[in-house]
Amino acid sequence: MKNCGYISGGKCGFIALNILYAYYDKFYNDSWVDNKHWTNSSKTGLKSTLSEELYSLSPKSSTTAMHIEKVSKLYAEKKGISVKHETWLAPIANIQSVRNKIDQGYPVAVFGSLS
Repeated sequence: MKNCGYISGGKCGFIALNILYAYYDKFYNDSWVDNKHWTNSSKTGLKSTLSEELYSLSPKSSTTAMHIEKVSKLYAEKKGISVKHETWLAPIANIQSVRNKIDQGYPVAVFGSLS
């Protein structure tokens, strides 16, 4: 993806959520992200507008997985879509467990570092 909806100011969690929703919108269900947030009809880039919309639901300059889960649920409720979250903490969250989820077809956002 050429543009990922970047916004500045310690808002990487909102950008990650923006990318996760874009993934589902492009590959699974066109109702996740409004077309106005894409840079083109091929859905190969995102404007910053979705990240900004997600941020506006619960503004916070430093994000945690729990906060982004809250924002995700608010956005899903607003859009009328169903989402499932899994929040893992060390030692469950490790490189292999993340790889396994990706191999199973799930996108993953990691907050912090993995071992």
